[in-house]
Amino acid sequence: MCSIDGSYKHIRKTKPSIAIPYIHPNREHLDERAIYGFIIYLVCFPAFVLYVIWAYIPHEWLNLIGITYLPNKHWSVTAPISLLIICISGLFAYIWNNRSLMQPLTSIYQIKALPRLLYSIISTVFY
Repeated sequence: MCSIDGSYKHIRKTKPSIAIPYIHPNREHLDERAIYGFIIYLVCFPAFVLYVIWAYIPHEWLNLIGITYLPNKHWSVTAPISLLIICISGLFAYIWNNRSLMQPLTSIYQIKALPRLLYSIISTVFY
């Protein structure tokens, strides 16, 4: 409670107990990562162009220019859909895993030390 003069001197002002440290970026391998990213870009762009050519040009035309060993055309649809399903399933598995590792709201470990709200100034509760 407040004293006779209306001050709250007995209430200790608290600061947040969680400090987020600043992580300095690691600049040692910056050049290597830039080179690897550029190489991946150079490989992926022609691979995508070849995929689109294989998916849209008929087999007869590809046979005329000498390309005879190709997978069936249904893989041009099946492979991207399978990749999309795998990515979405991985996202749901990641969310489920994090949710299963979380403590329930009724757990004793969820209780954090706060000043008694009855005798506190509202500015000390909400930072």
